[in-house]
Amino acid sequence: MLRRILLYLSAARWARALMAHFFLARRVARRFVAGETLDDAIRVTKTLNERGLLVTLDFLGESVEREEDTYPVVEMYCRIAEHIKSEGMQASMSLKLTHLGLDIDESLCVNNLRRILEVAKANGVLVTIDMENTPYTDRTLRIYRTMRD
Repeated sequence: MLRRILLYLSAARWARALMAHFFLARRVARRFVAGETLDDAIRVTKTLNERGLLVTLDFLGESVEREEDTYPVVEMYCRIAEHIKSEGMQASMSLKLTHLGLDIDESLCVNNLRRILEVAKANGVLVTIDMENTPYTDRTLRIYRTMRD
C-alpha cells in the first residue's frame, strides 16, 4: 500500500512541486540528490569520487507530456555525459524512458535514447535504463533490446 502511494506521489506534478519547496523534504532528499543544477552535481560527484565512491547521475523527472518537453532532457543528458568525461569523473548516468517521451510516442523515446547513447558512448559513459512501473515493463525491455542490438 505504501509503495503505491509513494509511486503515485512520485509521478504527481503537484506533489513534486510541493516537495521541492518543502524544507524537510529537501533536507531528506539532500542525501540522494546532488543539487538542483549541473554545477552542483559536478561538485558533489567530484567530492564523492575523492572519497573513493562511484556516482550515478540522474536528471530527475519523468512522464513528460509533450514532445518539446523531451528536448531539454535529451540535451541535459548529453551535457552530463560530456562533463563526466571532461571533468574526469567516475560516474555513470541513469534515466527513465518516460522522461524521454515513452508516454507520448515510443519512436520518439527510442530516437531520444539513441541520441543520448551516442553521446554517452563517445564519452565512455555507462547508461542505465531505470525500470519503471509495471505498465512500462514490456516496452522498456523491448527498447532495451533494440538499443542493445
